[in-house]
Amino acid sequence: SAVDVTCSVTGGEAVLNGSGGRIWYVGDSDGDGNGNADFADIQDAIDNASPGDTIIVKPGTYTENVVVNVANLTIRSESGYGSTIVQAARDYEHVFYVAADDVNIVGFTIKGATNIYAHRFRTAGIYIVSARSNISDNYITGNNNGIVVSAGPYTRIVRNHIAGNTACGILVQIANNCEVMDNLISANKFGIQLWGSSNCELLNNVIESNNLG
Repeated sequence: SAVDVTCSVTGGEAVLNGSGGRIWYVGDSDGDGNGNADFADIQDAIDNASPGDTIIVKPGTYTENVVVNVANLTIRSESGYGSTIVQAARDYEHVFYVAADDVNIVGFTIKGATNIYAHRFRTAGIYIVSARSNISDNYITGNNNGIVVSAGPYTRIVRNHIAGNTACGILVQIANNCEVMDNLISANKFGIQLWGSSNCELLNNVIESNNLG
C-alpha cells in the first residue's frame, strides 16, 4: 500500500500525496506570514504541476484568474473556504477555468467574475469544459454564474454554497451524466438550469430565494 512521505518540497525533498504525485503548497498573498510555500500564486503552482499532483492553498486572498490545464490535479484549501478566497483579477474572465480532465477543486470562496459581456454564457466562478471534475465544499458568490459545466460529462458538484450570483447558481449545458448533490443554492437569478443535457442526477439540494428555482 502507498505510504505518505511528509518531508518538505521547500526543503529540497519532494512531498508525496500517497498516490505517487507531489504536494505543492501555495502561500498566502496578504503577507501574514504563513510561509513555507512553494509558490505565491495558484496559477504558478498549476504551471509547474504534473498529473496526479496536489496543490494545497494556505489561508489568504488570491487575486487571479486561474486556468487549470493539468489533468488529474487536486487544488484544495488548507483551512476551508472561510479563510481562503480566490477573487478574479479580471472580471471579464472566469475565476477558475477548468480545461483538463479529472480536476478536483475543494474548499474556496470564489468570487468576482462579474462581466456579463465577455462570454456567450457570461463569466462564472468556475467554468468547466472537461470531464469528471469534482467541485466540492466551496462558497461561490458574487459572479454572473456560480458554476457552468459546458460539455463536461461526469462532473460532480457536491456540498457547495452557491449564493448571490446574478445569473445561474449552476448551469449544466450539453453535459451528460453529471451529479449535483447536497448543495445550498440561494439568491441567484436561476437556481439550477439544465440545457441540452441528459442522465444528470439532482439529489438533496436546498434551492431557495432564487428568482426561479
